[in-house]
Amino acid sequence: MLERDGLIVRTERPGQLRWVEYELTQVGRSLLGPMDVACEWTRVHWDELLDAREAAVGATGQLSEAG
Repeated sequence: MLERDGLIVRTERPGQLRWVEYELTQVGRSLLGPMDVACEWTRVHWDELLDAREAAVGATGQLSEAG
């Protein structure tokens, strides 16, 4: 999906030990700033997120299918 959407380039390297290389495209690199912001938001709100998850578990011990 990331390759299809133009965010990465996948290059297969032939040889005795074949390997695959992935590289962000310019469009993919443009997401690094917004991702940093999302990661920082998560760090700031981590305890709240865990509290909400624990509250959603309730008596069943499982998250609902919707959550």
